[in-house]
Amino acid sequence: MKKMILISLSFLCHFSDAQVRVFNQHAKELIEAKDTVMEIEENSASNEEYDFLVNGSDRLNAILLSETKSVSRARPDELKKSQTLMSLASLATTAWKGTQYADAKKWRALSKHFQRAFNRSTSKFNYTKEISFRIKLVNNHGKRFYCDKKVGVSDLNLYSGKKPTGLTKSEKEEQPDPVPLDYFTEQDLVNQFMRQLNRQKIMRDLKSGRYACVGISVEIDERTLNKKRIPTARVVIIFGARRLRDLRLKEPSTEDAP
Repeated sequence: MKKMILISLSFLCHFSDAQVRVFNQHAKELIEAKDTVMEIEENSASNEEYDFLVNGSDRLNAILLSETKSVSRARPDELKKSQTLMSLASLATTAWKGTQYADAKKWRALSKHFQRAFNRSTSKFNYTKEISFRIKLVNNHGKRFYCDKKVGVSDLNLYSGKKPTGLTKSEKEEQPDPVPLDYFTEQDLVNQFMRQLNRQKIMRDLKSGRYACVGISVEIDERTLNKKRIPTARVVIIFGARRLRDLRLKEPSTEDAP
């Protein structure tokens, strides 16, 4: 048993190292080009369900960018979209697919790789802040649910309640159609996003207009699909400031000291 645990840990470490190598290799390629800064287009969230199987993540990415700008003060810097930050955020969600999005300590350990990339960047940000988290894409309303790939009523294969088992053929025929779980609405997803910004303690500086640029990547986690689990999306946001004034930088604790 102990040997199996050591083998598993060795595999996980190797897998994690491989993800870091992928990020570092491609980050160098991405940031060699001159940064392009663009206006963030307005995209309002609706109360319609967001079918991510059909729409993918592009629409959601645009909505979250728009919502981020809507809470950001336009002075001293109006928040804009940076191609460098967008590319690095996208690279992060592509390269890192594991528990980094749920484990703050693991995510902090990756910050040095972002810093190395920015040291070579032509954008010359004075300060950057990278955060990550997951958002749920399907709403089970806090109730029991099950996965059944044979029913064919829902593309998600997720249904409310308890999975019927041990039924005879006639009993199965008499069963009502299962109730598919709902997609979250666009506004629901925005609300999750905003709660995360508050939880990550980024909202205060954002509302003060202290960030000049942002990059966001929303990636549907395909490993959470067609399983008895709520599908999620990985989210990486990178904020960039061109000046350090008024930024409330946290003093390093003694625990963080080398």
